[in-house]
Amino acid sequence: MKQLVNTKMLGAILICAVLGLVPGRAVGFLQTTKVDGRIGADVGAVWLGLYYTAPTFRMRVEFKSDKQQTFPVAPVPAELRPLMPGDTGAVLTEEVSGEHTKGATLFKGDIITAVDGLPVAGVEGLSERLAAIDDKDWAIITIVRPSLKQTAANIVKIRYGSKVEEIDGASVITGETIFVQWLDGVLPFADEVEAARQGKSLFMPSSAQIDAAGKNWYRLESPEYSLFVGGEHRVVGADDYELELRKDPNLESTEFAMISTMKGNPALGGGTTIAIYGFREVGSDKMSGSYVQSSMASAPFPISIDFIGAFKLIKLAEFSMKDAEFRKSEEDKQAGVEDKQNWDSIQLEPDVPARP
Repeated sequence: MKQLVNTKMLGAILICAVLGLVPGRAVGFLQTTKVDGRIGADVGAVWLGLYYTAPTFRMRVEFKSDKQQTFPVAPVPAELRPLMPGDTGAVLTEEVSGEHTKGATLFKGDIITAVDGLPVAGVEGLSERLAAIDDKDWAIITIVRPSLKQTAANIVKIRYGSKVEEIDGASVITGETIFVQWLDGVLPFADEVEAARQGKSLFMPSSAQIDAAGKNWYRLESPEYSLFVGGEHRVVGADDYELELRKDPNLESTEFAMISTMKGNPALGGGTTIAIYGFREVGSDKMSGSYVQSSMASAPFPISIDFIGAFKLIKLAEFSMKDAEFRKSEEDKQAGVEDKQNWDSIQLEPDVPARP
């Protein structure tokens, strides 16, 4: 007997499986987690992640007159606070361009967040930074552009475990294990998120939409193409921030941080995305804080795109492996269908050659 195998089809299936491109399935991709220091909070659950961000730029500005008059600013309005946690930044009330910026433009509504790399704390903070520039007539200004703001969303699973020991009569956490996993899945309100992205607005799902995501998170349909094919997460307690993290103004007054390095899908250009979460509010049902994302595209040539803003994690369910169980069930069903199709495609050669 001979079984005729369609090698091209088999190769295509394998490539799609490796890249997470098989449609109609909840796709999980390889991820690892490292823990540094003590977190001290049970963050284990299935969370809905909401990310409110805007692109950030750096621009050289030359001062042709009084430095303070170069930037007409006001406090950041409440509607833009989701992008700027804390008392960070000052918003421009008029456009700044021409001879100050060598043809580039700072637009009305842009938020100045730093001068020469030093963070700006409100309008007074900007005045203080400008007053400190006394030996030159230029500065590098960092801005966030809310006119290009956007909303993104995903599912985040966090498994948490701790070891508690009695020391001097008190219960002390002496060890923690954390596993973080981003999941691919088309959320029930994916169309609204995309519309908000295209409309440069911020989107918050309704209670009904959040409930729907909570009931179906483990069996969400996979996207046509997975954004990522692998990743590494690092969770760091505030007491163990290294110098670079301590200097990051977005992590000021945070309880812990999570740094996620995600590998982009080669089918979508590949590249690497680094996301930094600064957890400020940590609760059993909600968590929030600052969020910074830097994406380095690999094709057609490297381009770094940085976004800054805030995140919210809303609890959908207790941690479980229902997604893996559901995926295994679906794969078994699909394997049964493919086995039947393969059996039907088998062609048998007769044991005795046909008589001429």
